Amino acid sequence: RLGTDLSDDHPVSFQYGGNLAGRKPELTDPSILPLEIRLAEDGQLQCTACHDPHDDTFGKFLVMSNQFSNLCTACHQKDGWSSSSHALSNARWNGQGNNPWPNTDFQTVAENGCENCHQPHTAPQPVRLLRHVFEEDTCLACHNGNVAAADIESELSKQYGHFVQDFTGIHDAAEDFSWTGVPPHVECEDCHNPHVANGNSSPGVPRVSGANSG
Repeated sequence: RLGTDLSDDHPVSFQYGGNLAGRKPELTDPSILPLEIRLAEDGQLQCTACHDPHDDTFGKFLVMSNQFSNLCTACHQKDGWSSSSHALSNARWNGQGNNPWPNTDFQTVAENGCENCHQPHTAPQPVRLLRHVFEEDTCLACHNGNVAAADIESELSKQYGHFVQDFTGIHDAAEDFSWTGVPPHVECEDCHNPHVANGNSSPGVPRVSGANSG
């Protein structure tokens, strides 16, 4: 079912060592990974780091439950994640529109964690393994009044606003903010960091509200 093009899947067959973790501080040092996550003898991360083909206790042959993204966050230590709204929210889908979590059996935003936005296999958007081809659709799967309280999708249909739907494939977390070679644009991620954003109210100028943290 994965096919032969693995560009839309979590990468495998790479060396996951202390050097990599040192260059990328948001990765856990492999020496302190949970015992359930086993690297290959040569130190490479393979499918068997996350899957045990002989034990389906947790579904999808996962080596541990991914409720609250416990499997994802065993390796990925995103700055600010543990206190973010996406990690803590008990919001549930109201049953209207499309199911925002068709690939899991979890019922809340917090329980789905990383999988609110990311899909580890056959992701529609291979870049960052996003659940939708267009960046804003990944956000609006919940921020349409059917999970999150605010209906941002309706706001974007008004006459004036930040029309994120007019741009695609432009935003990048590593983009050049001097705008050299990058056309002016606005995407949800230009103002909001989904790994850090929280519900804290604005403390006043010059600080920003939790929704714009990060």
